[in-house]
Amino acid sequence: MGAEGSMAGSSFLPAHRHTMLLNSTTHFATQMYCAGAEKQRCPDGTEAGHCMWFTRGMRPVTAHEMNRSDWERVARRLSSDRWDPVRSNVKGFHYFDKAAAAACLAGKRIHISGDSTARDTFYELLAVGGHSIFSGDTRQWAATEYEPSTPMSSGGRDIRGQCLGDVKKKWSCVRNERWTPEGQSAETQISFQFTMRSNSSWETGQLDDSYRTRPLDVALVQCPIYEWFRPDAYNYSLSSVERARPENNKVGPRHYEAMGTSCFDYVQRVVGPTLARDGRIFLVGLTPLPGWTRPLGGEDVESRIFNSINQAFGLRCRMHADGSWGLLSKYGIGAIDRYATVGIRRRDMIHPFFNAQFAIVQIALNQICPRAQDFGRAATNGWPHLRGKIGA
Repeated sequence: MGAEGSMAGSSFLPAHRHTMLLNSTTHFATQMYCAGAEKQRCPDGTEAGHCMWFTRGMRPVTAHEMNRSDWERVARRLSSDRWDPVRSNVKGFHYFDKAAAAACLAGKRIHISGDSTARDTFYELLAVGGHSIFSGDTRQWAATEYEPSTPMSSGGRDIRGQCLGDVKKKWSCVRNERWTPEGQSAETQISFQFTMRSNSSWETGQLDDSYRTRPLDVALVQCPIYEWFRPDAYNYSLSSVERARPENNKVGPRHYEAMGTSCFDYVQRVVGPTLARDGRIFLVGLTPLPGWTRPLGGEDVESRIFNSINQAFGLRCRMHADGSWGLLSKYGIGAIDRYATVGIRRRDMIHPFFNAQFAIVQIALNQICPRAQDFGRAATNGWPHLRGKIGA
């Protein structure tokens, strides 16, 4: 079960002195990521998935409304909540409405890799960019709406077909969407690869040649987790019951270090060679794991995985005297939180609801287009609390 790839040889990400990523465009993202990675909490110490979330009536979500003991009732409401840092008076965050998001993404080349949770981030980013490929979905992001209208679940299928990884068949879902937005002359390209172990030779070898026709502006990398715990997690020649057999659940704790090193190897061998000179790489953080991982990895399983991945990527969170976080990055890699943002907001305890995916995309857009001139001073679409704050 060891890693198939090797980090020997030339590096596309030369190490340099640790850089503190604390400027105005990354400060908010740093607080979110480090609070989730280090404390498995929101930056203010509240439960993950609680911070900056509002009910349909636009009042802050209470701790009682996050009570897992009444999960069916809570889950019905979670998908209608709204994540709104602007309403929470958070500094250093810009809300990207339909026009601003389209302007940010126009003409860019972006690659996303990861498991089915990252696949849904890919779908949401496409929807936000005006190029939805949900199966049979013809809905658009109305200019008067806060976020796109999306289904409860993608079902792992889009207009191109089923998008899953299959380890038995040595097959990985690859999507490469190209379109020219209305009013734009440059083509936008957003791609996705379903990764299961990140660095197995057959996975990296399945990338389409078009990945190398034009340098990447941005890579969003989510390190896969589940096959390290369950070797048959993506073996669809078996039934779901067979894939979850107890005798197959003995892998994860022996491979914490490999989880990080194999993922970084993917960055070195696949992402690095396609990255533009001024391109950026962002690590997309862990989501809260389902309960079945704890008997295998212990109660601190999430902390141990965060440590493995951060160490491999050269990332280190450091708390300042005022309680805020700083992020040290050995290779200049940034980080995008999912843990603090999502929390229990997962329809099946694994896949985030699409309003939580929208929150993740908003964090990503703030990193991709950190300056007002990168996305224009877009209209506020009738949301009074946003007036004067877009592009400020």
